[in-house]
Amino acid sequence: MKNVKGILLMTALLSSVAALSACGSKEEEVQEGKTLLNFEYLQAGFGDAPYQALAEAFMAEHDDVLVKLRPNKDINTTTASRLETKNNMSDIYIVRDVLEIQRWAAKGWVHDLKDDVYSAKIDGEETLMDLMDEDALEYSKVNDHFYSVPEYYNIDGFVYDAALWEKNGWEVPTTTKELEELCLKIKSDSTVAPIVYCGGPNSADGYLYFATDGWMTAFEGRTNLKRFYAFESPDVFKPENSRGKWHGLTNLKTFFYGDYVMARSQDKDFMTAQKDIIDGKAAMMLNGSWFINENKRMLDVNPKANMKMFKVPEVSDSNNVKLRAEGYATVTGKELICADVGASYFIPEYAPHRDLAVEFLKFINRRSSSVLYTLNSNAPRPLDYNIDPTSEAYKDMTDFGKSVLDIVRNNELFLAFSKSPLMLEGHVGLYAKGRRESSIYQKMTPDEVLEDEYNYVLNNWDSWTKA
Repeated sequence: MKNVKGILLMTALLSSVAALSACGSKEEEVQEGKTLLNFEYLQAGFGDAPYQALAEAFMAEHDDVLVKLRPNKDINTTTASRLETKNNMSDIYIVRDVLEIQRWAAKGWVHDLKDDVYSAKIDGEETLMDLMDEDALEYSKVNDHFYSVPEYYNIDGFVYDAALWEKNGWEVPTTTKELEELCLKIKSDSTVAPIVYCGGPNSADGYLYFATDGWMTAFEGRTNLKRFYAFESPDVFKPENSRGKWHGLTNLKTFFYGDYVMARSQDKDFMTAQKDIIDGKAAMMLNGSWFINENKRMLDVNPKANMKMFKVPEVSDSNNVKLRAEGYATVTGKELICADVGASYFIPEYAPHRDLAVEFLKFINRRSSSVLYTLNSNAPRPLDYNIDPTSEAYKDMTDFGKSVLDIVRNNELFLAFSKSPLMLEGHVGLYAKGRRESSIYQKMTPDEVLEDEYNYVLNNWDSWTKA
């Protein structure tokens, strides 16, 4: 996951951060009079840019602190042992699995942030509770405790080269009817494949769930989705109550397992598929806000590409009428799209410099810091701050980043999560038997998938609820 071009030139201070990025530097190696703050995060799509920018800005206000970046591609497997043994432990972390953070918190390894971060004044007189989106606040809450802070909302959709599209006269589709018409036009007018995806091993399931979840969310609406994620009865899995999933899986079969997909997409890794988009061999690919950062090197050698992203087109009928479930509702009246928390910050209970980590975390959640983060990541944060891509704050942002912010501004976000014990214990989720996109490819029909899901839930519900 990744992103952006030119935001801030890295100063001499920042090169100090980079010089200390290798794990294992000892505190005595830091300049005299400086306190070392270890900041550890997943080494992945966004790269180092957003974290370098935040570290530099924090150090500019704290000349007695040196923030050491500790990118770690194995953070999801190494963190628990470090917390347990208190050996080689960082002061602040970012990990993807909030449930893992909560399990560590139950063992006393994670600091409760309710008083000194969530209830503290972050920006002027406003606290983090004042600034955070209601869904994100509830997502992070565990009974009356807060052990984590969401890092960003993952925004996904179809990535495309706007320069290629303008050259060919292709217009961004807003419905599945328009998407199919576009795919047919691309096939008839050019040698470009309409769609490519990364279906190979270790490639995030081709990101196909971005489409199925997008279609389901746009069809169902907030009220229906909230009812589903309450998991109060097995009836929420009945096929007749799962029409959003049905539309998602049906469209998946049409667009990704038919004639519109680039040959051998099911075998491609994510970097190969992304290169096909950048090289103009395919017109669009499901992807996320990290796309630019992850592909910076490829884009540097292909400067004519002008990458942007559009949201997953909404479900429509053959007359191009958008379809909605009975009971469809939103809060703002805007169209609903899905978002998810990509990762979360937390501070170990026994962090070597826990109080300083608290100050850093408070700093990260200022409005100005959120702008800085978004500039360098193209990802929005779940806070109240400026995300207007036409404002002066984003004048140096790439067109890709601005297209992501346009998606956020022009739609209502739905954060899918559940506090039901059935989900927390791993019994149910959007699909009780796990993601089902590959089942469609393996010749199951959408109806068969939904019937199989319902029977599975019905047969196990009593044992789950009595456990």
